[in-house]
Amino acid sequence: GSLFGADLMVGSGGRLGIFDLQAPGQNNTPQLEIVNGGTPLALEWDPFDGHVLAVGGDDAAVKLWRVKDMQEEAELIVNFTGHKTKVIAIKYHPCVAGILVSCDSNGVVLMWDTNNTTLVKEIYESPECTAICWSVICGYTLFLLNKSGNITSVNTRTGKAVHVTTGQEYRSARMEASKNLLVISGIGSGNSRTLTLLKLPKPGEETPPQLLQTLSLGSGTALYTLSLDVNLNVAFLAARGESTILPFEFREEAPFHIIPLTAFSTNTNQYAISAAPAASCDVMKLEIAKFYKLTRDSVYFIVFSVPRVRREYFQDDL
Repeated sequence: GSLFGADLMVGSGGRLGIFDLQAPGQNNTPQLEIVNGGTPLALEWDPFDGHVLAVGGDDAAVKLWRVKDMQEEAELIVNFTGHKTKVIAIKYHPCVAGILVSCDSNGVVLMWDTNNTTLVKEIYESPECTAICWSVICGYTLFLLNKSGNITSVNTRTGKAVHVTTGQEYRSARMEASKNLLVISGIGSGNSRTLTLLKLPKPGEETPPQLLQTLSLGSGTALYTLSLDVNLNVAFLAARGESTILPFEFREEAPFHIIPLTAFSTNTNQYAISAAPAASCDVMKLEIAKFYKLTRDSVYFIVFSVPRVRREYFQDDL
C-alpha cells in the first residue's frame, strides 16, 4: 500500500503482520498484527485510503481492516459474508472509490459498496475462475479468466458478457490490464509457464480482446506473479523461490509484441515481491518502478530506472 505493508505470518488464526513503510530499519517482529480468523488468500490495500486493507479468506468472507497507526490495534470495519466458498481474488476499482469486487472458488463474482458496507449485486458466475481485473479506461468493464484459458469481458452495468480464449490451460494465473493491453502470467500442466498479451477493444466497443502473442517462460514449480505499469506497458515478473525479477515491454505493433528487458537478479531467493505505488517514483531520477522484495528474514527495497545521458531534463515519456 501507500502507507503500510502486510504479510501472512506463520501460525493459526490467519495472522497478518503489518509494517510501517515510512519507518524503515530492522524489526525482528512486525509492529502490529491482525488476527483475521480465516486464512487470508487475497490481500489488497484500498488505493484511495492507505489505511484500509481488504482480506479475502478461506472462511468465505471479505473483511475490511482499518490500520490507523502502529500504536493502535487494527479495527474491523465490516465483514462481508455473501460468498459460500473460499474467496480467491479481490480487486478494488482503480478509478472509483468504495467499489470492491471479489471472486470465490465457485467462480461467483460479487460487487461491494465499501462506503455503505452493502452488497451491490452479483456480477457474473465464471466456473473455475482464477483471476480478475478491472479495465483502467472503461470503468464498468471487468475481465475474468478461468482455468480453461477463457477470458470473459463483463459489462458490470448491463451484465452483458463477451468471450475469447487464450489457447492455454492454467493451473493458476495472474491478469492485469493497461490502457490498451491485457497481460496474463500463467502456469499450466507440466509446470509450463507462459506470458500472454491481448489487445483490448476501444471503450464502448462490446467486442472481445484480440490475442497478440504468447511467450513461453520455461518450466518451474511457482507461478510468476505480475506487476504491470499501466502507462509504460512494462511488466515485472517474479516467482516464489527464485532470485530473478524479469521485466518485459509490450507493444501493439507487429512483429514483436513482447520484448524481454534486462533481468534483475540477487543472491537471495524471494518469497514474494510487491510493487510500491507509482506515485512514489522520482521521475527526475529516471525511476519507473519500486518494489519490496520479501526474503526469509528481510525485506529489500528495489528501484528500477532507465539509462539516460541527460538526467537534468524532464523525462516526459516516463
